[in-house]
Amino acid sequence: MKSITRTVLISIGSLLAVAGAGGGWVLWQFDRPPFDLALLQRLRPGMPSTEVQRILGAPKSVSADHHVWVYSRPMAWPIVYVQFDDQWQFREYEYDY
Repeated sequence: MKSITRTVLISIGSLLAVAGAGGGWVLWQFDRPPFDLALLQRLRPGMPSTEVQRILGAPKSVSADHHVWVYSRPMAWPIVYVQFDDQWQFREYEYDY
């Protein structure tokens, strides 16, 4: 009987440890930006959208009517909005964290 109780307690402890580690991973992922934010320093006003995409990669979504690209990660809060003028040249970005 003692060995069964011990086995159950070890199993429960192992499951809790794995769940705790998984929870820490989720929290770490939740706070990560969609890319290395240092890349934003390479953007210059008037830069064509093709150059912006070469630097940042493809956006997660595009709002063509507002000339905005949206960069995000699954299960993460930080979002980067990249705004363009009517000729699709870089204007500014906004980092929402």
